[in-house]
Amino acid sequence: MGTAIYQIIAILIPISIILLVAWFIRSSISKSKQLKRMEQKLNEIENSNLKIISVILLTDA
Repeated sequence: MGTAIYQIIAILIPISIILLVAWFIRSSISKSKQLKRMEQKLNEIENSNLKIISVILLTDA
């Protein structure tokens, strides 16, 4: 009985390490994609604000 428990634990440890590494990689990829989307949205907001400011400055002149 003791060897069966040892074998189960010996199998579960490498499997859990592999799953943990896979989860970490997926999480990193997901966060990277999210950061790219956020950067793109911020660039769009910045560009639209620059257009608005230029229009305001041109109409004041």
